[in-house]
Amino acid sequence: MRVSDTAGAARIGVLDDTGVMIYPDSYAVTAVTRDPAYNLLTTTISDGSTTWVQTITRDAAGNFATVSRWVRQ
Repeated sequence: MRVSDTAGAARIGVLDDTGVMIYPDSYAVTAVTRDPAYNLLTTTISDGSTTWVQTITRDAAGNFATVSRWVRQ
């Protein structure tokens, strides 16, 4: 969902795993994990009070397979 903030800038919102609208591009990335080939596996973001994790799964060849919703921690 695209909305505008008070300054008129477009923001992209998505539903987290609990059905709450969040704006991942507005939150700080606080951690990432990578596999031995340096492929991204997880990204953790925070708005200062709540943290979410998104997980990427890969097939046996290391190719992108799925991406999870943002999961509230």
